[in-house]
Amino acid sequence: TTLFRSGATVLIENDDRVTHHVYVDQPDMKFDSGEQSVGKAVAMRFDREGHFAVRCAIHPTMHLDVTVVPAGSP
Repeated sequence: TTLFRSGATVLIENDDRVTHHVYVDQPDMKFDSGEQSVGKAVAMRFDREGHFAVRCAIHPTMHLDVTVVPAGSP
């Protein structure tokens, strides 16, 4: 699990050799990068606290679990 503070913007860069498609599809957060070609970067902002599953629509075994805490948290 990766920890971010609420309001954080994360740059997700495809430094792989294949296309990816990053997404979050949860009731309290939606994000869809579309097809992310090699070398392309997308910004993802986490405005809400909670736990989020960031996934790749092309490669189902690729995932990132994110926990977002209040902005003023230590």
